[in-house]
Amino acid sequence: MCGKPTIIACAILMIVSFAVPSRGQMFTPMPVPISAPQGSSCTVFAPIYLTSGTSWTNNTGCAQITVEVIGAGGSGAANVATGTIAIATGGGGGGFSETFNVTVTPGGIYGVHVGTGGAAVVTGSNGNGNPGGDTYFCSSTSGCGSLGDTSIVVGAQGGGGGIQSGSSGVTVPGGMGGAATSGIGDLKLSGGSGGSAITTNGYLGTGGGGAAGPFGGGHPGVAASGVFGRTNGGQGDGLSGGAGGGGGTSGSNGGNGTEIDGSLYGSGGGGGGAETTGTTSAGSGGTYGAGGGGVVSAMGGTLTSGAGRDGLIIIKPYTPPCSGSGTRIFLTTTGAGTWTNTTGCTHFQVEMISAGGAGSGPSGGGGYSALIAQTISISSSVGYSIAAGGSSSNGVYTWWCNSTSNCASESGTAVVLRAQGGLSGGAGGASSNGIGDTLYSGGVGGCSAGGGGGAAGPFGNGGNCSATASSGYGAGGGGGGGGNGGTPPGSGVGGTGGNNHLGTGGGAGGTAGNPGSPGSAGGGGGGSSSGAHGGGAGGNGTEWDATHGSGGGGGGGSFSLNLTGNGGCYGGGPGYFNTGGGTACQGIIVITPIS
Repeated sequence: MCGKPTIIACAILMIVSFAVPSRGQMFTPMPVPISAPQGSSCTVFAPIYLTSGTSWTNNTGCAQITVEVIGAGGSGAANVATGTIAIATGGGGGGFSETFNVTVTPGGIYGVHVGTGGAAVVTGSNGNGNPGGDTYFCSSTSGCGSLGDTSIVVGAQGGGGGIQSGSSGVTVPGGMGGAATSGIGDLKLSGGSGGSAITTNGYLGTGGGGAAGPFGGGHPGVAASGVFGRTNGGQGDGLSGGAGGGGGTSGSNGGNGTEIDGSLYGSGGGGGGAETTGTTSAGSGGTYGAGGGGVVSAMGGTLTSGAGRDGLIIIKPYTPPCSGSGTRIFLTTTGAGTWTNTTGCTHFQVEMISAGGAGSGPSGGGGYSALIAQTISISSSVGYSIAAGGSSSNGVYTWWCNSTSNCASESGTAVVLRAQGGLSGGAGGASSNGIGDTLYSGGVGGCSAGGGGGAAGPFGNGGNCSATASSGYGAGGGGGGGGNGGTPPGSGVGGTGGNNHLGTGGGAGGTAGNPGSPGSAGGGGGGSSSGAHGGGAGGNGTEWDATHGSGGGGGGGSFSLNLTGNGGCYGGGPGYFNTGGGTACQGIIVITPIS
């Protein structure tokens, strides 16, 4: 099998860091690797799995290898109640990192470190969970003592320990998942955090986070609230790793990952949380790298929290990029369709923006969703659907499937990626209604002076309109993904459109005798001045290339004329005022062949 995303350089530049709900990821842009001569005795070897040890000797005969690592999971917290509140959250799952082309010498010796899972907390009172260790592979045996050392060529952070608390009305976080931003490598993914918890009178034990893996970030443990709660752990490796363990009066262990080799190796699911009266235990994380569950007792006993699981190192043959790698494919024909893989590659990053909202009310921007890595066999086909936008678009979904069957609606069982469109009531397409590894929400449109919401994009949420007192002038539209909101209108001038993620592109507000200026490069349109002058259109996005990206929101109209700016492509919401609005831009799907 080819390595996962063979780094294609700036082709994957748009993904910088994903701090979205504990499933973040990070690509480090770099040149396409040039194949150096392999050792004369180099042959294709079976993947090598390291679960312990401090060094590895290169007996493959090869001078280039691919290395993947999974950090260890943290253990859950434990808490025996001494009052009416007891919380113990689950531990975080380990992160994942991969370096596609590691130069080695046949016969050379290289330092390694496999993170140890956080030890379970055994107590008759309370205690925070223990963190999982970092996992890394070094270019030598020196300078290889911790994740920040200079000889490390690939490294993944371990998950944090769960937290115990007796505080009322305060959200207690789970142990943090191993962060992509702390990893080292070409592809970096975050582990899932343990489930958070909040109560004013109750006993809550939450599940641990799943470990990240080559197909996606780890899912967080399920959050808990109310009086009694014991929640499930999060799945590992996007949609591919071990399942989260079930919560209960004693928690179940998380499932072991098998997705890497089909039997023994993969990213584990988080252990289930536990809550009862007396002695009990939470579920441990699954192998490899998952976090353990938190455990609570309302009435004494000895508690054992879920242990975190050890990390893993995987050494594989280096495979040069496939012929189609790095060349983006844009799907823009709206409605249902079928895409057939004729690229020569089998691993893909897939991103989408859904349509902006439009109709008889304020208009939000479309949401953004991304799959970090999907396997699609050569010549096989998958189904999809792209939301149309237009003048009457209300929360319409764009989706992508792993087959052509069971793909007729956004809730089909084959749907693996989904983004919600903006709503005509003003809300942006919500990340909570999306499916994928990375999820961002569209910007809010409307407010009181009609600026449209910007679409979400690969750099973040869409920009909002600006709330303002009624003035007879239009507000600026929100900027595209990662941009800021439009400004309210001033005295005698419309609001300025929000800028894009680079801080530019917002259209100027209209003055007497002039309409609002259109946005550019995903910036929001400027709001209208009074009189028969319209708001400026939102700018078309340019994150992926000169004509494709997340669109800005259209500028709002004025009291005297419902003439508003259209939403920018893709996914921008139009401006609105009083009884009418402009046209929303449609959705888009972007396919990037990786390896």
